Amino acid sequence: MSPEPLAFVLPLRVDPPSPSDKTADIDRLIRTLEKDGFGDVEIPVGIARVLPSALRRNNFELQTVLGIQAGYGLHLGKRRGYKLLDISRKRSLGLALDVGSSNIECSLFDLRNGERKDAGSSENPQMKFGTDVLSRVQRSMMGESHALTESLLYGINRLIGDLCTRNGISGDDIYAVTVAGNTIMSHFFLGLDVANIPVSPYTPAMSRSLIASAGEIGLTANKNAIVYVFPNSGSYVGGDIISGMVYSGLFREEEPVLFIDVGTNVEITLGYRDWIMVGAGAAGPALEDGIAAIGKKAERGTISKVRIDRENGRVLLDVIDGIEPAGICGSGMIDLIAELYAAGIVDRKGRFVEEASGVEERDGKKIYILYKNGTR
Repeated sequence: MSPEPLAFVLPLRVDPPSPSDKTADIDRLIRTLEKDGFGDVEIPVGIARVLPSALRRNNFELQTVLGIQAGYGLHLGKRRGYKLLDISRKRSLGLALDVGSSNIECSLFDLRNGERKDAGSSENPQMKFGTDVLSRVQRSMMGESHALTESLLYGINRLIGDLCTRNGISGDDIYAVTVAGNTIMSHFFLGLDVANIPVSPYTPAMSRSLIASAGEIGLTANKNAIVYVFPNSGSYVGGDIISGMVYSGLFREEEPVLFIDVGTNVEITLGYRDWIMVGAGAAGPALEDGIAAIGKKAERGTISKVRIDRENGRVLLDVIDGIEPAGICGSGMIDLIAELYAAGIVDRKGRFVEEASGVEERDGKKIYILYKNGTR
């Protein structure tokens, strides 16, 4: 698999007009593109308006930016063409977006050389609608779908704006955006209906990839920028794990490989070049503020790592920002369970071993003392 870039810089030298060649400027540009192997290029009206002056101002040499496109916004199996995105840009940048349920990650790339220039992250503002995606789906079904999409786009655009400010660039310099997220987050990003995802037979509005323009989506980027949303494989197996499979090359492996993406939701892939199986489930809600009474999201004062000394039973904790702990996040919970088993404090069925160090009984229930501050 050799994916074609969404957008790329193509320097062009256009033959100037002469008494013997009075070809119109747009036709002259199209002829040059055809000579370079690009015979199916859409030229927006906005670019056609500025082409004559740009050609003469630059002595008929252009730094064009081309992007791929697919008919009707969805790839329907037709031969893919190209779209002329700009003709005289000094900077040509791309964005890679990971739209998580809890956090949004963004990386900025130079389209000329593929160099990663910067990266940033922020909390997904949809958290105010619920910490897990099913809570947000319920809010959407209660008539707040538009608010959920607007909230997500606001958070993404704010993050893009921060990256632009930090690097002294404009959103107009961004010509390509890839978007990966779980199925529900991708639906929220596109403003698609999520009502049928959590109910039998669990049908998403769309599974295939989508190509659109930043102007259609409402992103802070060049209005002609190509936006590619990764496809999903099911109701809860989305483009985030698909993008990871593409990047890792799992589909080329000779032997089965296990690939796990643990976030607020966990997606698991097992496979190689001949077959691939996928599955998904709750991670954050199960390990943090859902089932576990002491569970919290990863923030200041949260236990992130746990070790139990095998010799003396002493508990060693890593706490975010090094302050007194007030809860435990998912990574800490996984550590804790593994350490309890390895130290012989719980058995293979997950039950406490009564004589084990640190195990007490409180209100008729067996508990393990992870941390004491003298008052609780």
